[in-house]
Amino acid sequence: ISTRLHDHLEIGDTVELTAPAGTFTLDLEKQSPVVFISGGVGITPLMSMVQSLTEAQPERPASFIAAARNGQHMAFRQELNALHEKHSQLTLAFVYENPSDDDRKNIHYSQSGYINESLLRKHIPGESADFYICGPALFLKAVIDMLRKEGVEENRIHFEFFAPSMNLEEIG
Repeated sequence: ISTRLHDHLEIGDTVELTAPAGTFTLDLEKQSPVVFISGGVGITPLMSMVQSLTEAQPERPASFIAAARNGQHMAFRQELNALHEKHSQLTLAFVYENPSDDDRKNIHYSQSGYINESLLRKHIPGESADFYICGPALFLKAVIDMLRKEGVEENRIHFEFFAPSMNLEEIG
């Protein structure tokens, strides 16, 4: 939608909006640990969730694993760092495909390459954790397949494609 907005809207145009109506929402009634996992711009909806969680449930344990090309291409990096400073229950792990030397110096830098099973194991805080995942289709499939392999129950895996919706089993 952002391309359409930039290409077709002018300053002063009116846009009708409604409140979000999807099913990819954080359950703030639960107390279970939460793990957010983003790939690229899939970080956008997860940022709203982590901000809501840290405001409404500041003691609820949470991890945020963010994957990007490198620190220059990672949206909301400063915002995540600031949330971590205020909320000790929030742990961060940055995974960069091609990290710079500066990226490697960041205290939240975890590894180069891609999210793998070893990294996920470190961030699975027990059987009761809920996982919220957003990113490109191949990213989603890979992460969800790894979570399933680690024994995470289907009802604890919540995801949204950052593209048109499709069946995970048809990807790849």
